[in-house]
Amino acid sequence: MPAGWRAWLLHLRNKLHEEDKQQHIEWSFWLTHAACLLWPLPWALAAVTATGLCKEIWDARYGSGFCWYDMLGNAIGIALALMMICLAPEGLYYP
Repeated sequence: MPAGWRAWLLHLRNKLHEEDKQQHIEWSFWLTHAACLLWPLPWALAAVTATGLCKEIWDARYGSGFCWYDMLGNAIGIALALMMICLAPEGLYYP
């Protein structure tokens, strides 16, 4: 692996271990589960993604600024939740 890629992956790993990024992963994970209990999967994914995006837009205007690493944390949380939802017994999540 080229040194540039290795440095970038190390930087990415360090960023994703920050407390704020961990919170984005956790909140997106649990919000995805909750949303899938209420709505069909496409609607749930859209709602959770939109919530994360709105939070970042809010940060851009009033907080610390828009952060793509926060959005990556949201995507990781959603992806992990989707993996668990796909493994759940049929009918557990979908209304």
